[in-house]
Amino acid sequence: MGDVKLDQKVLDRFEAEFCPPIDTSLLRSILSDFDNETVDHARPTLDLLKQSALAEDSLAFDASGTGGQPIDQDYSSRSADSQIEAIAGLSIGTDSQSLESATTASRGQTTSENGGVADHAGFEHLDELDDETKLQVLMSLFGEQLPQHIVRHTLQSCNGRFNAAMDGLLNQVYFHEAENSDDGSKLAHKGIDAFSEDNVGRRQRKGKAKGRNRKDPLRATNLAADPDLSNGTSNLNRWQKTTEDIEFIATRSGLSNTTISSLYHKNGGSISTTIVAVLELPADKPKLGAGDDIIQYHVRELQDEFPTISSRQATALVQLTHPSTASAHELAKAMTRSPAKSPGGGIQIIIPRYGPPPDALELESPRGVRNGHVKSSSLDMSDAVARANEYTARSGIAFSQASGAHRLSKSNHLMGGAAAYYADVRREYSALAYKALADVADGTAEAQSCASQLDLHNIDVANAVRIARTRVGQWWSNLGESRVNGRIGAETRQAGFSIVVGRGIHSQGGKARIGPAVAKMLKDEGWKFERQEAVILVKGRISR
Repeated sequence: MGDVKLDQKVLDRFEAEFCPPIDTSLLRSILSDFDNETVDHARPTLDLLKQSALAEDSLAFDASGTGGQPIDQDYSSRSADSQIEAIAGLSIGTDSQSLESATTASRGQTTSENGGVADHAGFEHLDELDDETKLQVLMSLFGEQLPQHIVRHTLQSCNGRFNAAMDGLLNQVYFHEAENSDDGSKLAHKGIDAFSEDNVGRRQRKGKAKGRNRKDPLRATNLAADPDLSNGTSNLNRWQKTTEDIEFIATRSGLSNTTISSLYHKNGGSISTTIVAVLELPADKPKLGAGDDIIQYHVRELQDEFPTISSRQATALVQLTHPSTASAHELAKAMTRSPAKSPGGGIQIIIPRYGPPPDALELESPRGVRNGHVKSSSLDMSDAVARANEYTARSGIAFSQASGAHRLSKSNHLMGGAAAYYADVRREYSALAYKALADVADGTAEAQSCASQLDLHNIDVANAVRIARTRVGQWWSNLGESRVNGRIGAETRQAGFSIVVGRGIHSQGGKARIGPAVAKMLKDEGWKFERQEAVILVKGRISR
């Protein structure tokens, strides 16, 4: 974005309006992200910076730290005893302000009236004291942070010089507190210390299964965490947060950073409202058909996970990020995130929109196979066919992903887990596809059969055997007393139950498959039947 140039008149107008209090170089750096048409989008940021600078100027900040009070120039005339007593009464705090003040005092510096720093020899006479007295003074200052042997060793290494020993002890206190800070941030080691065992990750040997389960704490701390799932307070400043938000939306939507930056600043620095504005943009490329089965499946899946998103927004998300469904889910999660204070200072609130369900297919998720299935009587045939085709396609995609991950697992053992996951997804979608095909077969058999006859044309072998078993059992149960009463039920039993299995002309190789499979099932389950050319006539149960 550095190649975008603004007219000099535009730059002069903004400099006249915002400089001062904003620095000219900072103003030009911010305006470099915009062109002549979108430069007005930088005004909210510049107004915020200008207000902050004016508020800071109104505080009348005194860089000397004296608060405007006159400085005692007779400090050098104080007695050594009173200075020792004053030093002994000091307490070294853990914050940087107290450390800085102690450092200033130890070096014997004072601030002049013109804001400069002049050398002061107020502590030089302490070098004339004996070592035990110096040790007592230093222990009164650092006794809570450092043990006595460290203070004594530091004083001895400085040849008894009080000021040099205090500087060394202040540095040790600073490094000790930085290493044990609450936020876990540690100082970067330099020199030979950077190559110590604690600062170098363990090198993994190839082919040794023994050490593969070891965890490297240095590598573990470098794993990137999901920013949407982090609940801690972020230490990033406003500009870094803005850059990350713009990059997050741009990489997932496929739009340029300039377009996203313009919308981001226009919407007050809110990532959720910026995503909504992106969905309202006219598409540069032709959109996918909203009636496509796969698109509708992804839309429905997205709405099931994020019910507050409207059907129109879910469709726009899927079309914008196609074929990456992960990007659509990440943008939806950011768009429905709970209201939080934006970098611009405003509170952005997302109002849920509840709309009627779309006219898309009610496709089940893979988990639906574990929780039961919808009865075929509630399904339209076209819905059942679409379900079967969709689940079959999804199963094929999962199989391809599992195969690819399995190949990569030979060089990266972490991909073995991915292969197992996609194999599980494939099995679940295969089960859903089988159930959808069963619904199609039930509907087909119901449409072309009657109470005394079952037609199994256009049905696969497995479902044909299943339906034949079920319908024969229902027919026999409906006979009631006619099953056992020889005279009364003879005519009904003699009529039997017809199963149309066909002659196999349209089967592969011209060989019948449904007829032999159904006949084998009837024989194994003890039914009495007659095999005709294209029909199997069931007479009843075999007496045993």
